[in-house]
Amino acid sequence: MTENRPIFRGMKTWRAVRAFTEEVVSRDDLRHLLQAARWAPSAGNRRIHKFVVVDGQRVWSGSFNA
Repeated sequence: MTENRPIFRGMKTWRAVRAFTEEVVSRDDLRHLLQAARWAPSAGNRRIHKFVVVDGQRVWSGSFNA
């Protein structure tokens, strides 16, 4: 039953990435990643997440409305 749902497939095949490439992440992909991160659960539903995005020489931090 859960094998057909993408979220469960993703949870079962999750792995930590320790090697990175120079490939640029598109703004659309970044927007989707930040949106997913904003909805991630937190202890006691306190939503104290902080995000930092490094874009070349620029650093963006704070609350993002993805």
